[in-house]
Amino acid sequence: MKLPRVTIGLVLFGQPEMLIHSLPSLVAQDYHDLEFLFRDHSENGAISKFIEEKLPEVFVRVKLEQGENLMHSGGHNALIAQMTGDYYLCCSYDMIYDADVVKKLVAALEKSPKFGSATCKIRRADFASEQEKKTNILDSMGLGITKAHHFFEIGNGEKDEGQFDSMKEVFGGSGALVMLRKAALEEVAEFSAAGEKDYFDPIMHYKNDVDLAYRFQWAGWKSLVVPSAVVYHQRQASSGGGEKSQMADILESRIGKSEWVKSNSYFGQMVILRKNFTGQPFSIGVKLQTWWRRFLQISFILVFERYITQQLKTLWQVWPEVKRKSQAMPRKVKAREIEQLMK
Repeated sequence: MKLPRVTIGLVLFGQPEMLIHSLPSLVAQDYHDLEFLFRDHSENGAISKFIEEKLPEVFVRVKLEQGENLMHSGGHNALIAQMTGDYYLCCSYDMIYDADVVKKLVAALEKSPKFGSATCKIRRADFASEQEKKTNILDSMGLGITKAHHFFEIGNGEKDEGQFDSMKEVFGGSGALVMLRKAALEEVAEFSAAGEKDYFDPIMHYKNDVDLAYRFQWAGWKSLVVPSAVVYHQRQASSGGGEKSQMADILESRIGKSEWVKSNSYFGQMVILRKNFTGQPFSIGVKLQTWWRRFLQISFILVFERYITQQLKTLWQVWPEVKRKSQAMPRKVKAREIEQLMK
């Protein structure tokens, strides 16, 4: 029986030194039919040169293109447009991959045709360690969602003691690593006003993985977590985890993050709510909790982080486009089905 083909897509930027730890494990996957598509967003192709010089065994295995910095969404959209696989593995350059990750994700998705995406157990990595770079601290077991529309990385920061190993279904997969079924991607694809096809929404620079997961849910594509598949992630931007009181999660989400991350996180949250929540028949409980959290968040910003209000101008400019995308979204399930995933 012929195995489905997997396209592995990687957007490169930032510190090339991390690639020494990451790329050899990625190209050493124990799976036969793989296509590697890498896109270099660094200035003057610096990362491409680094790979050619320092990792020649990787350089000869991959298709490596250089282009303008289209951020995470645009970069992966450009690669997905070129893919020839049945699945697309959206992965990160700051990870160490167990050799059987692709094999286990494909096997799980092939057994479960209703699932459009799958993620794995993501533990934290410590590339600075001289001893063991792999830790047993969880980074993510997939994306979670609360009734207040707070999105979080399940298990983030917890010691891995197998407490999530029985999980099967989650709201979505983290943009750090998620395998996406090509058929599902095509069904939820969006079109810009100029007619360009997008998968991740290029309007968003942060929380674009949440938006894609939500669109998968509305289209009836479930998301799977495969705990036996493991990668190790040196996260570049921290993410809050777990369910907390609404003010507690707002306060925690602001700590230790740059102004760029905070501003774009707020922007992304507003776009997600307009596309996936506003005008949809959620229960009154979900609506009240979401509106209340939104009120608390806006109040906090007005008092402590007024610079974020600059995003309101950008939101106003893209609002017609966001509304158009929301109206064009395929919605094959009832809101109450999505509510079943809310904590």
